[in-house]
Amino acid sequence: MAGRTQVKPPQRKRMIDGTTYIVTSHFKQTGSTAADHIRRLIDTETKSDKIKRIH
Repeated sequence: MAGRTQVKPPQRKRMIDGTTYIVTSHFKQTGSTAADHIRRLIDTETKSDKIKRIH
């Protein structure tokens, strides 16, 4: 696509017991944030608690 540049994801190397692990991460440029995800998890849990208490 025109106007977009490819950015390499962050990369970390860790050596554990003689084995090197390369860990990368990828983040969406658009969409929900971590705060949105946590808020949804809390909403889901509190709604399920209300249902359990009624019965």
